[in-house]
Amino acid sequence: MTLKTIRSLLKRKITTAFAGLSPALPIMYYNVQEEPPGGVDIEYIRLIISLHSLTEPVVAKAESSIEVIRGSLQISCYGPTAKGMKTLKELATTAAPTLDTLY
Repeated sequence: MTLKTIRSLLKRKITTAFAGLSPALPIMYYNVQEEPPGGVDIEYIRLIISLHSLTEPVVAKAESSIEVIRGSLQISCYGPTAKGMKTLKELATTAAPTLDTLY
């Protein structure tokens, strides 16, 4: 499995989860968009995928390393300013179960 495939799978799962909301939320992907869509009065999601370690050494003499992919997935939820936390709590209730389905 390539890194491109892994990133695509993660992006697709998260995008599908937030696209199911009414209205669908825009998702900003790290290193793709720098400016939030619509300023400070719009809800949106920022997705950051960081793959920290790709191989892990093993003690066996037959292999020099084995493929183990470790990383982090950060979902940042943004809502309108000075409107309270209700919107962010609702977004978190979408994000958490989606993260639980990733394996």
